[in-house]
Amino acid sequence: MMEDRTYQTTNRFSVKKKSKKSTSTNGTDSNTAKVARKFLDMNLYNIRNQRYEYNIFGYDINLGKAASLFRTFTVALNLGMNVAVAATGFFTASYAHIVNAIVGTKYGVKESHQAGMEVMHHLL
Repeated sequence: MMEDRTYQTTNRFSVKKKSKKSTSTNGTDSNTAKVARKFLDMNLYNIRNQRYEYNIFGYDINLGKAASLFRTFTVALNLGMNVAVAATGFFTASYAHIVNAIVGTKYGVKESHQAGMEVMHHLL
């Protein structure tokens, strides 16, 4: 909802000037305040949609939160409990570790060997 910002033209000394018609709104009713409030609700309080609450067996159930919980569980099941994802992450980190050791900008081969032994000690 945009403010009404119509312009009036006034003819004074044959020079046309545009003057803005003033419309004042309260600070909390302005469009900027509405956008800021919606932004804070979405990002700070994690309110993204309307609330869908239903009374099931005497309990108030928020279907948005239930769907979000189901989605989080599904993501954890698909990513966190998948061996291929863990193996890919391990090999990617190992590759980056080897490249950093060869290039020598962050650490050298000696430190790389010590770190590798430490990782193997904790894995086994």
